[in-house]
This record gives sequence, structure tokens and C-alpha cells, in this order.
Amino acid sequence: MAAKSTQAQVFAADTPAIQSAVAGALGSMSVKDVVWLPNGLQVSCKTSAGMQSWGEKVTVSITPAGEVRVWSECAMPTQLVDWGKNGQNCSQILSLVASQLYAASVPVTRPSAPVAIPSTTPAAASGWYADPAGRHEQRYWDGSKWTEHVADAGVTGADPV
Repeated sequence: MAAKSTQAQVFAADTPAIQSAVAGALGSMSVKDVVWLPNGLQVSCKTSAGMQSWGEKVTVSITPAGEVRVWSECAMPTQLVDWGKNGQNCSQILSLVASQLYAASVPVTRPSAPVAIPSTTPAAASGWYADPAGRHEQRYWDGSKWTEHVADAGVTGADPV
């Protein structure tokens, strides 16, 4: 059985906005063979082969409740080790969807000097987002503040804010 990973996140947005954000996220990645189901609630694609993988099959589904679920599985059925690539695919897609959804609705100002961690963030639903400090792939936003919960390659841990 091929190595695989699944991650999900709920977004406070309507289905058309989420569909657009998923399409934008996949468009910014090196994916091919993108196929949407006729209802627009599921899309499948493939990543390119690399030095450690024959590529991955990726499926993204959207529920009416705003949940985006990402499955990533090694394309080669006998590939049992993925070196974290499937988890990275899931995290990257969810982060890109979040940034597409929330970047469009909130003005962004770029600081002239690096900022360690913002104490607040735009009004966004609780969930996993790109770590604003850049120390991890994702950090959990509880709806009002960043928490110590972090994730890298699909593995969760803690890192104080």
C-alpha cells in the first residue's frame, strides 16, 4: 500500500469562494492532469516525479459546511516511504487556500523590518495557517490569537508563541 496523508480544515467562506481558492492554490503549484467533478466539489490532480518520488495523486474535496479535505498518496503503489512529501502536499494546499481566501478580504501591509510574530491577525476562522513566524509550516489560530500548536510535514508539536 502506497504512503499517504490526509488533512482537513474548515473555512468561513461560501462554496464558490472556496472553489476559487482551491483552483488558485492548485494553479500556483506544479500539478498536472487537473480534473474537477461536474458538481465542482472535488478535484483530482498529480504532482510531478522528483528525486525521491514518482509523484503523488492528490484529491481535494469541499463540503457545503466549508471543510476542505486534502488526500495525497504516492503515485507508485509500491512506494511505502514518502519522506513527508504527502503531508507537505496537504499542508501546502490548505495554506494556499487560506491565503487566497483571507488575502482577498483583508488589506495587507508589509513591515519595513522583520516582525517576530504578530499578536493579532485578520479576522479569520480558527484553523491551521502558515506559521507567521516562519519557524514551522503551520501554526494553529484559535480565532483570536496564535497558539503554541504547530505542524511540520503533517506532524504536530508545540512551540511557544
